[in-house]
Order: sequence, then structure tokens, then C-alpha cells
Amino acid sequence: MKRIISFIMALTIFLTTITVTVSKGNEFIISDELLNKIESREAIDVLITFENEKDNKNKVDLSGSKTSQVNQRKEFIKELKENADISQKEALEIIEKNSEKVQEVESFYITNSIRLKADTSLIKEVIKLDNIIEVVENGEVELKDLEKGSSNYASVDKTRSLKDTRVLEVRDKYKLYGTDIVIGFLDSGVDLQGSTYKNSEIYENWRGHTEGASTSWYDVFDESEEPISSSSGHGTAVVSLAVGKNIGVAPKAKWIAARAFKEKTTNNSNILRAAQWFLAPGGRAELAPNIVNNSWGKNTLEKWFDPMIDAWINAGIIPVFASGNKEQNNKLGTIDYPASNLKTIAVGAVDKNNDLAYFSKLGPSPLDDSKSVIKPELVAPGVDVYAADSENTYSLWKGTSLATPTVTGVMALMLEANKNLDNAQMKSILTLTAKRLTDSQFPTSPNMGYGYGLVDAAKAVELSLKYNDFSGEQRISGKNRSETSLKIANKFYDNSDYVYVTNQNSFADGLSMGSLTNLQNGPLLLIPNHNLTVDTKVTLNKLQPKKIIIIGGESTIGKSLESELKSYAEVERVSGKNRIETSLEIARKTDIENTKEVFLVNGYIEADSINIVSVSSRDGVPVIFTAKDKMSASAKNMLKSYGVNKVTIVGGNSAVSTSVENELKSIGIKEVKRLSGKDRFLTGTKVNENYYEEYNPIFFANGYNVADALSIGPVLGRLNAPLQIIPQDYLPEGIKSYYRGKTISDFYILGGTNSITVQNSYNIFEMITK
Repeated sequence: MKRIISFIMALTIFLTTITVTVSKGNEFIISDELLNKIESREAIDVLITFENEKDNKNKVDLSGSKTSQVNQRKEFIKELKENADISQKEALEIIEKNSEKVQEVESFYITNSIRLKADTSLIKEVIKLDNIIEVVENGEVELKDLEKGSSNYASVDKTRSLKDTRVLEVRDKYKLYGTDIVIGFLDSGVDLQGSTYKNSEIYENWRGHTEGASTSWYDVFDESEEPISSSSGHGTAVVSLAVGKNIGVAPKAKWIAARAFKEKTTNNSNILRAAQWFLAPGGRAELAPNIVNNSWGKNTLEKWFDPMIDAWINAGIIPVFASGNKEQNNKLGTIDYPASNLKTIAVGAVDKNNDLAYFSKLGPSPLDDSKSVIKPELVAPGVDVYAADSENTYSLWKGTSLATPTVTGVMALMLEANKNLDNAQMKSILTLTAKRLTDSQFPTSPNMGYGYGLVDAAKAVELSLKYNDFSGEQRISGKNRSETSLKIANKFYDNSDYVYVTNQNSFADGLSMGSLTNLQNGPLLLIPNHNLTVDTKVTLNKLQPKKIIIIGGESTIGKSLESELKSYAEVERVSGKNRIETSLEIARKTDIENTKEVFLVNGYIEADSINIVSVSSRDGVPVIFTAKDKMSASAKNMLKSYGVNKVTIVGGNSAVSTSVENELKSIGIKEVKRLSGKDRFLTGTKVNENYYEEYNPIFFANGYNVADALSIGPVLGRLNAPLQIIPQDYLPEGIKSYYRGKTISDFYILGGTNSITVQNSYNIFEMITK
């Protein structure tokens, strides 16, 4: 069990037979198990993490130039070191005074921690300090290969992984091979050369040939000055899959490595030593890698590697981790740490049929309280993978370790396409473009087995090339529909003589108001039932309207709220006894006498009103509501009295039946036409096909929750811009076929990710950029 120990004044803590006494007030995290060991042993090996004396303000902005990135990394490292020097000073002084009790001691600035292997009497003395955050045992992590298989690979397709992940298509189409990208490997070393051979897969692109061994190789055990491999050959296999000349994903990328494993396991402090080296290999921050591949981990709830991961990311280094292997009883929530860290990119394994490998550990992350964050993010081939072995030979391997470097190599291709991608953007692109995978255990995607799916190099590179345009995608959203309407108003109007308001929860009357905004254009604000929010007041003060027009009766906007609005401008109310009558009242206030035209929609189906709102606002053609099978007498009388001779019905027969068409003809309407598709989304496409030749900009909104689309109505008329409603998380084929090939360079998404997901935003981007 993990606990927070609070020391206030002089406090003695009893845990079974344990007694720990301190003299200062402090609070830190330590496990009961470790407390017991400290009490019962003569010596122990621990990692002590200290609180930063000041906030780290520097980090690398990868959108800047190479020079600015290097300068920022140097400042970031300098700040880390300064913090460690200050925070650890008192502890190191205590340790130095008691050097006879110390077996090993090492300071790490990357995590602001000290590794101390010493007598427990000294450990107790040090942890009395009041600036300690956490104390953990210097435990072990393990490499993530499951096993090395047979060397009998004669019948194996040696480039299967490259084909399955569409790497070969990237080479054919974009001529990308990872040039100028540097990948770091924190692993068991690399079998570079022996007395009689050079490893032909990976020898040539080791960066040590050009930048020197000390900046390209680090052995935490101080056993070699140039790359060597531990007996397992694990690191060699991993490197070959990412950057191998013949079998690697990115064969022209440079690689560097830190050897932190002699055997299958290693101490956490060895990991830290290697991780810190990657920040400035050989003391040179400008030679830090772009990516670090980590095919290691541990099944633990501890989070003490988190500062290391943060340091890498803040230094502009993107980490990727294997999700881990479990041979039996693989259950949800088994994913290893640090793959379970929510900032990392975690990789699981699939076989040659793209079925999830039986050993590939599953999400969700035990560090995610919501249990909703998808882990792992991706999968890649990890069963019977053809990879380099010791002494320039090859073997078949399996494990999530062998899936991870494929993703790492794809990341190198992406960075060659767009060198300014950071960790969050990299994760976003990889997850958006992955090939969705499901099975009987995981029937929907994304899921906690395959994540977002199989890494797709072709799509990932394509989006990387275009990502500056995609990331410039303009989403307009607030935390609710009222705030979204305010965001729209503030984005498109600096001031406005007219402002329209209606109730955010009862806005049916507002669905027919589009034509009003043709003559008197102004934003539509959706407001709560009883009072104006502070943000609404701020917006009204900014807009400085001369008239505020309430759409709907007092049941939607009450008298008290009307009085409050009068303090900002003259107030007018447009309403009828029901939504149909309100639509007629709105029509009477438009130029219907001259246009002689109306749109007719089912007043109880919101989508059809939304589909025509842009045209109504642009052209001033009023929208009249009807019931499905019968028009109201007042509606027919109005059409006759104004001499309307053209009615366009929006929606299919299930929305407005043919009996209504017959009614229209019977009262002398000369032209009755209908615009409809097979569903609400394709009805919207049909409207745009008939009324728009250009699509810059175009707005996309959720077709089931239409409040956001309603708010944009006046803007659409003002900009002569179409609206397309879509489902939350996919694009119907009819929409894709209609817009594909059209010239669209500017589009807006209305509402947050609960209205239109990031994935569907990418679907739109992909559709209009094909």
C-alpha cells in the first residue's frame, strides 16, 4: 500500500513494528513495504525525490527554428540542474558527513532525485528533510521481449511489417526514409561490430561515425566506449526494426543508444542515468535525439518515472513505450508503466492477421481514474517479426518490444515530413490515422486492446505534411451551447446594431428566424432561462446593439429577463402562440411581399430547419413551419394574402407529406418543389448543391444536437457560407462523395468534441484535402 506520511511537529508513526521519528514538519509518499524494509534492514537502496525550489518555466517549442530549440533546451537543462543543486544541497551535505555509511550515491537532475544505497540509519536521517516528495526503493524494470524465436525464417516475408503498416507506400509516394532524424534507444545495447564483422543492418547509420562515440553511445556500466550488446540481443533487434538498412522503417535515420540492461532486468537508477544522458548526449544539448524508443517497463502503480517523461517532452524529445507482455490471464488494466503514463505513446502487438497478440497487455491505464483514456494508443506487428540478431545474423522475435520500434520508425518518417511536430501532435496524428481494429472482445474502436488501431504510415505522413493546415482548423465551442453562441458572436462581430436572443433550452422559435437577419443582421445569443450570465453581459457591452430582438414568447424569455435586456438597448419581441405562428410572424417582418417565396419545413424536425438556415439568412426567404400532414389555416391564409407563388419544401415525404404539397397547389401556389436526401445529412448536401457554388468557408455542425448550428445562422447569411450537418463521429459516404474534389480551403467546426469528435474533424480534413 502507498501512503502519504505527514509529519507535523514531532510525530512518531507506528506501522506494526516500525517506528520512524522526525524532527521537522514534512509530507511525502512512501509505501508501507518500504517503511518496513527501512526499519528491518541494515542497508537499503532507495531513490529520494525532492521538491523543486522554483517552477521550471523553460521548455522547448518545437515550432521554432533549430537554433531556438537548442537554446531553449540548454536553458531548460540549466534550470533543472539549478533546481537539483538547491533542493538536494542539504541532503548531500548529510550524506557526505556520513560517507562511511554510504555504499553508492548519485544525484539526478532529470528527476530532482538522489539514488542512495546506504545504511538505513542514514536513510532515516535524510528523509527527515522537509522538501522530500517521494521515497521509493531502487527497484527493477524489465525488457519487453517475450522470447526470441527460431532462426528458421526462410519462408518468412521479411518486409511484412513494412507492407502491413504501409511504410513502402511512403517511400514510393513521398521518398521519405527518416533522413536527418535521430532516434535514441534505451535498451540492452547494440551489436554494432565484432572482430570479424560489421552489422550490415545498422552499422552505417550509427551517429558515432560522424559526431563521435561519446555523443552517440552511453554504457551506464562503463564497460565499453562504442556500442556493444548484452547477451540477449534485444537492443540490436529493436534498433534494426526502426532504422535497419534492409528491414527498418526509417533506414536513413541516425541512431544513438544508451545501454542500461545487462540482463533482462535493470535498476531504476540505471534507467535514470541513461535517460538523463539523452537530454544532452556527451554534454551537448544540440545532439539530443528527436525520439527515444523504450521497450522496457514494469507492472506497477508507482509513478516516479513521470518527472523523467516530463523532462524528455519538455526538452523536445518524444518518448514511445512498449505496453508489455503477459503470457497468461491477460486482463484489462495490465498495461505496464511507463507505457501507462497518459502522456506517452504506448504500443501493443498484433500478429500477421492483425489480430491482437495474446500477450499484448491491455488498458485502461491504472493511473487513469476515469478508466476512459485509451491505452495503448497503437498496435504494430509483434509476432514472428524478422529482426537482426548478434553477429550480423537474424531471428524471428515476438513481444510488444518488437512492435514498438516500428511505430518509432514511422514517427521518424513523420518528423522528416514535418520537423515541428511535438509529442501531443505526434500522438494526435498517429491515433487519428491508425487503421481501426476490432474483435469479439473489443467490438468497437478505439478500445483497450488495439487502441486506436494499427499504425498507418501512409496516412500519418500525409497528415503530418498537412498538419499545419489541419491544426489551424477552426473549432468554435464553449462549455455549453450558450457559451458557444457567445464565442460565435465575439468571433464574427466587433459590434452590431441588432442582437437576437432566445432560450438556450427552448429554441424552437429561433429555428425559423433566419430571414430576419437578412435585413437586420446580427448575432444570435442563446441565454439561460432566468438571467444574463456575466459573459453574456460582457458580450452585449462589446456589441453595443441599438435593438435586441427576442425570438419567442414569455415562456422562453420571461418579463424579468426582458427588463434586464432593456438596460442594454431597445427590445422587440417576435412571437406567436406556438412555433408555427411564430414562424408566420417572422415571415411578415421580412420582404415576403417582394420575394413571393418561402421555405416550408416540418416545424417539429429541427434538422430540416437547420439545413436551410444559411439560405434563409442570405436571401431573406422566410421559413414557414407546418405539421407533417396538414398546413394550418393561418399559414395558408398568409401565403395567399402575400401572393406567394413559390414554395420549396425541405425534407422528405416522411417529414412533409404529399398531402401538404396538394394543399399548396390547391391554394394557387404555382411552383412547388422539394429538396431532400435519403436522410437529414444528405438533405443538407442537396440544399448546398442547389444554392452554393463556392464553399469557402464551410461550417460543419452536429445534425442531432442543432443548438450550435442555430447560433451560426446569421453568420452564414453574412458570409454567404453553407452549413453541413454531420454525425458526431463519422462521415456518411454520401457526404464524402459530394465534397471530395471540391475546392475548400477554410472550414469551421461548431461545438466541442461531444458534438464533433477530433477524429471526425480529421475525417473532414481528409475529405476536403484529397
